[in-house]
Amino acid sequence: MLEQRHLKLLLITVLIGLSGLIHSCKDNSIGSNTTGSKKTPTADFSYTPNGGYAPCTVVFTNNSTNAEDYTWDFGDGSSSIAENPSHSFNQPGTYTVTLKVKNSSGQNQKSVQITILRPFTKAKITKIVVNKMPFLDANGSGWDPFDGPDVFIQLLSPNPDNTVLVESGQIVNLLSSQLPISWTLTTPYTISDFINFYFIQLMDYDTLDNDDTIDYVSFKLEPYTIGSNAFPPSISKSQNNSTVTIY
Repeated sequence: MLEQRHLKLLLITVLIGLSGLIHSCKDNSIGSNTTGSKKTPTADFSYTPNGGYAPCTVVFTNNSTNAEDYTWDFGDGSSSIAENPSHSFNQPGTYTVTLKVKNSSGQNQKSVQITILRPFTKAKITKIVVNKMPFLDANGSGWDPFDGPDVFIQLLSPNPDNTVLVESGQIVNLLSSQLPISWTLTTPYTISDFINFYFIQLMDYDTLDNDDTIDYVSFKLEPYTIGSNAFPPSISKSQNNSTVTIY
């Protein structure tokens, strides 16, 4: 009887020990599966501008998730490991930009194509609009003694020559209420010099003496060949007492 009781107690003790050992193994197993686990990364990015004229600097914004390392391939032989790089595309063409991301659980990549256009080398002046001009000279007198000025517009070459390249017909007895006035060139004038300043000169025609210079504005096209709004269809210039839009 005593032997049976000892055997039962021994069996219970063994079972309790095994139960604790199994529970301990389960806990350790759960902990080892949880610690250090990571989600696979996903590559994603946006950029601005969406292409443009060479040279064009594009700014990239990294929108990837769960990533630790970033490798950019800009498709022109250049690369970067910055998280949010910018890159200048100096030559026209279509470039495949690829972002590769990774962590200890894996890697992922995303590619887009960006088109860089060949910049223009010539511009044609097709129309000039005078939005604002002075109707009194430096002495406070009108350009004509009895009525409004007989206005015509000239396009002048850069310094130091300032020769008349083309000029409009006259608008007789112009009043301020008639502004803006528009001159559409019969034959568009081609400009291939983007570096130097050209001039739009406003003149008053006089029959009895020399013509009077009313005002002028200067412009050059170089600043309009770069940036997000390169080669716009028109530019507006305000200088001295006049405002002119050039198409």
